[in-house]
Amino acid sequence: MLPMALFAQRRIGDEVLMAQAQDYFLINDYEKALEFYERVAKNDSTNAGAQYGTGVCYYFLRNESIALQYLVRARKLGYKPSLDPDFEPRNVFSHDFESHDIEFCMARCYHSNYEFKTALEYYRRFSQRLHSAGHIGQEAEASMMRYIQTAKNGLIIKENPDVVITNLGAGVNTAYEEVSPLVTGDGNRLIFTSRRPGSTGNRKDINGRYLEDIYVTYREEGVWEAPNKIGMRVNTTSHDAAVGMSTDGRDLYVYKGKNINTGNLYVSRLNAFGWGFPKRVDGVNSDGVENGASVSVDGRTMVFSSNRPSGKGGYDIYMAERMSDGSWGNVQNMGTVINTEEDEDTPFLHPDGKTLYFSSRGHNSIGGYDMFKSEYNETTRRWSKPVNLGIPINSGGDDLGLVWTVDGRDAYFCSHRNGGFGDLDIYHMTDRNKPHTPMCLVEGHVLSAGDSTPVKAFVSVFDGESVTKKYEFVSDPETGVFSFVMTPGETSAIRVVQPMFETYMTTIESIKISDKGECPAAVKLCLTPLETQIIELKSVFFDNNKAKLRPESYGELIDLADFLKKYPQYDVEIAGHTELGGVESNNDKLSLDRAKAVLDYLARHGVKRKRMEGYGHGGRFPKARGDEEEQRQKNRRIEIILHDRTIEGKRWKAYYGRR
Repeated sequence: MLPMALFAQRRIGDEVLMAQAQDYFLINDYEKALEFYERVAKNDSTNAGAQYGTGVCYYFLRNESIALQYLVRARKLGYKPSLDPDFEPRNVFSHDFESHDIEFCMARCYHSNYEFKTALEYYRRFSQRLHSAGHIGQEAEASMMRYIQTAKNGLIIKENPDVVITNLGAGVNTAYEEVSPLVTGDGNRLIFTSRRPGSTGNRKDINGRYLEDIYVTYREEGVWEAPNKIGMRVNTTSHDAAVGMSTDGRDLYVYKGKNINTGNLYVSRLNAFGWGFPKRVDGVNSDGVENGASVSVDGRTMVFSSNRPSGKGGYDIYMAERMSDGSWGNVQNMGTVINTEEDEDTPFLHPDGKTLYFSSRGHNSIGGYDMFKSEYNETTRRWSKPVNLGIPINSGGDDLGLVWTVDGRDAYFCSHRNGGFGDLDIYHMTDRNKPHTPMCLVEGHVLSAGDSTPVKAFVSVFDGESVTKKYEFVSDPETGVFSFVMTPGETSAIRVVQPMFETYMTTIESIKISDKGECPAAVKLCLTPLETQIIELKSVFFDNNKAKLRPESYGELIDLADFLKKYPQYDVEIAGHTELGGVESNNDKLSLDRAKAVLDYLARHGVKRKRMEGYGHGGRFPKARGDEEEQRQKNRRIEIILHDRTIEGKRWKAYYGRR
């Protein structure tokens, strides 16, 4: 509480204004309190209490640069540092730290202004008075030591002159909190969260701040348009915050909670009608809070933050794996290399799949949350020791939520630093060092060759040289779209499987990213509808008179196994064939052995045997006639028929008798 003695002799009007200011101050309504303190400060520039009250309100409203001007003026006018007799330090990094002590506030303001040496002096003075007054318990001692250490870190960490940081401006930022920027792979759509007035329901929390809503803005000719709320399907009258987005911009991960201390992760899908109603993310939510989330390009890995009791301290970062049924499982804490006894939050897994960005109040932070980078070593299977991204990327305030565009040119994050509009703002960053290899988001469209309608299909992307599967997707049923990331000069092969269409395969040999960052045109994959339901496995090969699978057969068979695991409603009929000629009974046995070789391979890769049936048809159904090796190879083949149990029921059909 501000001492009334400092203004007891002032004129009656100022006394009334100061009393009103104090009333609002004591209920944490710093905006209203500021109105009255500032009026008195302007009326009487020698009123130390008014100068201090104005400064401390700006401090709690997170405008430290202006706050410092008033606090310095108050000290010059003789305002004495004084500890609140009821002072009980809690987590001094939090917004509810309630020491209204001028020296502590000045230390925080100098810290925010990168004046770490001066900040250290004021921290030490404040700490000494805490000890003298007997107010320094174990928690307070640890908190003050952490403040002092972050200021020392600021003196050590070097500034990076190649980084250019720009506030996104009044078109996006306000005097209120803007956080969690999420950018699409092409860099032209930005989704973020704000506590500005006009939120859905126009409700406030116990600290007088508006509840969070999600906004979206688009960039046209390099300029971000005025943002709009994302829509009523996603925003509600409770807390709604965007915390992660898939690289293609079609899946939005959302934090939902009745208050800031309870909430879980949900996901909303972009469709032809806009963003769909968010669905709870299975497998990662707990009784604690889950908020920050990032999913790898292939959709198989999620990193997220949570304050569940099993953590190392506060919020930790966890990793989860997508299960065959689409849910998430195998949740693992990322360990002490990444997590500390402080909070870790806002993880972002870069499209390169091996670089993790996150924010932490621990490690060698220079104040509040700092942003860090860790890289995964595929040889040791370990994450590297996190590296502080340095100044000016990190400031003396909170810096969170760093995300990169796929081309590696632009990054966005939120920060509470000097020069902002108030509280956390969203910033744009470019780094002339180009810390990432430029990548490109390749978009594909799966269409029916008959009428160009979109097709929902199983898409696999392979490394064109090693035939190693890199990604797998299901194309969007409404648009036929899928997307993946490539680097310049890379070769990729794409295979598309859909039961009612012929298998489609294409190769992208190289991608060249121009100086403007332009990616190649979308890849159109037109599938030909099957005249029959028989599908030939075109990449499954056998040697003459042998039933052993060649190694080059494995890629397509793994793809088929993955398809069957993703779509358990399909059973599969596997038919083996041989060349023409020879003894019919021998051919029947050989063709059946070939079918069984495929069946066994699929079973070893997770397909239940009761869903498969094998047949041998010998040489009765040749595809080619002649004695050349190419023609003979066409006949020693495997074909399959997929049966949808939801339509047909459990039964097998003799398709080969009526081709």
